[in-house]
Amino acid sequence: MSQKIELIKNKTTNFTIVLSDKASPSQKYAASELSRYIEESTGVKINIANLIEDLPKKSIILGDHPYITKNYPQIDFENLENEGYYFKFTEHRIIIAGSKIRGTLYGVYSFLEEFLNIRFYDPEYTIIPANEDIILPEISEERTPSLKYRIVTYLNLLDPEFTPTQKCNMNPFAEEELGGCYLLSTAHLTHTFYQLVNPKKYFKTHPEYFALVNGERISNMGQLCLSNPEVIKIATESVLRWFKEDPRVMSMGVIQNDVNNYCECAECKKLEQKYGGVHSAPIVNLCNQIGERLANEYPDQEKYIHTIAYTYSLEPPEDLEIHPRVIIVACDMYPDCADDKPIGTDSRTKKYLEYVREWARLADHMMIWHYAVDFVHPLLPFPNFKSLYENAKIYQEIGIEGILYQATTQLGVYGEFEEFRNWFCYKVLWNTNVEYRELVKDFIYGYYGTAADLIYEYFNNLQKLAKPKEVRMHLYSGLEAGYLKKPFVLNYQKKIEGVMKKLETEIDNNTEKVTEQTRLVLDHVEKVLFSLDYTYLIFPVEYEVALGKIKPKDFNYRKKVLKRFQSCVKKYRVGVLSENVGAKAFLERQKLICGENSILAIAELAPTIMGILNSLLKKVMNNLDDKQGFRPNDYITSALKAGFHPLELNSWMNEKQLVSWTRDADIWTRKLNEERVKSYVNPEIPHTTRKQLPSAVFGMIKGVPNQTEKFE
Repeated sequence: MSQKIELIKNKTTNFTIVLSDKASPSQKYAASELSRYIEESTGVKINIANLIEDLPKKSIILGDHPYITKNYPQIDFENLENEGYYFKFTEHRIIIAGSKIRGTLYGVYSFLEEFLNIRFYDPEYTIIPANEDIILPEISEERTPSLKYRIVTYLNLLDPEFTPTQKCNMNPFAEEELGGCYLLSTAHLTHTFYQLVNPKKYFKTHPEYFALVNGERISNMGQLCLSNPEVIKIATESVLRWFKEDPRVMSMGVIQNDVNNYCECAECKKLEQKYGGVHSAPIVNLCNQIGERLANEYPDQEKYIHTIAYTYSLEPPEDLEIHPRVIIVACDMYPDCADDKPIGTDSRTKKYLEYVREWARLADHMMIWHYAVDFVHPLLPFPNFKSLYENAKIYQEIGIEGILYQATTQLGVYGEFEEFRNWFCYKVLWNTNVEYRELVKDFIYGYYGTAADLIYEYFNNLQKLAKPKEVRMHLYSGLEAGYLKKPFVLNYQKKIEGVMKKLETEIDNNTEKVTEQTRLVLDHVEKVLFSLDYTYLIFPVEYEVALGKIKPKDFNYRKKVLKRFQSCVKKYRVGVLSENVGAKAFLERQKLICGENSILAIAELAPTIMGILNSLLKKVMNNLDDKQGFRPNDYITSALKAGFHPLELNSWMNEKQLVSWTRDADIWTRKLNEERVKSYVNPEIPHTTRKQLPSAVFGMIKGVPNQTEKFE
């Protein structure tokens, strides 16, 4: 029969926290965190002692203390590696064993969560329940992570004091005291070909170093000539120099630029044909040669290069062994992604899953770069929690070592369920066998207080919207994914408004301590409404005409929503609403929509808008190849040639759905949708009622770039 261990009983304790005199900074920090949180929870302070011998009769022994290694041979520190930990609780000894790196610290945070019910939900919200007694079970358990490398890239949540509580081990801001991290170079993380061989330095004298595209060597928006021995030599020296400049780094990126335009020279084609006729072969060949030099230069250090299997390089080579110093990072870029279904269960991701399995067979080290949010609309409700959960399991079963879930990476961006998705993903990355429903309930009922029942209902109903076969969610899908309907949004806007009123009343009527807690809960609930308000504002608008004025049919409610949305933008310091849309520009357009406008003024404006639209489309069409692709195989270059600001054109083209993708195209090599263009350039004269006209005009206004002076 197992015995109960009384750590705290009747506001007293006989235990002392014991560290070795050779404890590392992170182990010392772990001891201080353990003592601090136990005191905050119980009011009882447990002292910390650095002792090797003559330990107190009752001790909490941390880390790799000599007492542990001598008396508990069953604890396999080699198997625990950097991050695993071991719980061994007996009447007189509470052991939290772990490494000098992060294992001890992770063990302490898990102890606080499991046995004191403390919750670290976000950097500013930790729940510390009042515990009069702490009674522990007699246990002996080892815990190790399901995935070796783990990060979710919400920039707002990469607080270096918070991420250890989430067992994030790739935060570049982490300090040694906080466990440090597996550091991938931030300066040379991704799309590094022109950093490896700089066209400004080499193109004039050695154009042969750069990609041959359509019979011409290019130095902009292209790749390198990877069959050229000098390119391999220069790239290798660049990587070795980077490691000397920053010896802390574990891995440097050797990664294609973010366009197609791979080299079409005879030697590069020959290299591709040798290994299955795929574009990834020259990249892997380059990485292998750099990896060999790394192994010679750093035989006893973990130094790697990583390369991304992405867009045109996603398909793995045949019969090409990958050097053990090379980390392959597969990326589920559009069109090979589907955020509404687990990978492999949908036609869009079956081929991607096959490629991932083959890469994992070829490579000793492999990670995944998996998109976790809607990049066009980070605030839009995005029901992908179940697929994130299932995908982590699938990747782990394949043998993937780590996952980078890419979320928002810009300052001033706030994402839908940001804190929830961040916490949820880290729990799954640490233990892919954790139960889905338990995780969801844990966060919602801890984070949303008295509003939890409603948020739990909303969350579950939202996730169900991803299930129908016709839903098509991906990182650029927006409303076009087809799962969000206006009645659903309106229903939960109204319900959450009601819950917020109750919380505000609770704040007015309660004590100072309760009020502070409720204020934070109110903010959490308000952020859910913030997401729904954004969704409401971007739905298509219906107008009505009366007494010579045009206004939205939902004029009064829309004004109320916009005012509330503006308040949240200011309160939560949101400066950017997507990759290319500033909050200021978005709000200016919403103010225009929410106003009453003269029908005569709008009628006068319409021909001007149509003229700008026609001019822009004709200029773009003049830069197409004979297959309606953007010459020379990337439409950003075409946009620049046409005199447009590419970021403005990017948003405009997406908004109007004038471009389409093919499986062999990356995000920059879209084709013009000829049918849709014709409908804009040569519109049929419709039998338009007065109430239909304003909607069409406002639709045209929505995407037009600001540089009107550059058009005829």
